[in-house]
Amino acid sequence: MVNDYLEHQGVKGMRWGHRKDRSYSKDSQEVRDIRSTKKMKAMSNDELQKVNKRMQLEATNRQLRTQNVNQGRKLVDKFGTMATTAVMSAVIGYGINSTMKAVKNRNR
Repeated sequence: MVNDYLEHQGVKGMRWGHRKDRSYSKDSQEVRDIRSTKKMKAMSNDELQKVNKRMQLEATNRQLRTQNVNQGRKLVDKFGTMATTAVMSAVIGYGINSTMKAVKNRNR
């Protein structure tokens, strides 16, 4: 029997081409477990220190990745501006040359 209907096989609401990251490091999973099971006041000093260190590392990592993206954006913007300037110069030059030729041909 042939099925004549479309069946959804993905995760609802997930974008095409994006994969769900299910791999967590041991430290990350351990911190996640501590944070989900205990309130801050109930944590031992070691657990609190582990959670804080992990959160600081994640924040630093996020900040560094954002800096790399910003540097890339600046480079693309600079290249785009240079390319646009070059194209516009060529178009304007072509327009001026065409106009000059048309004026010369009229004067003959």
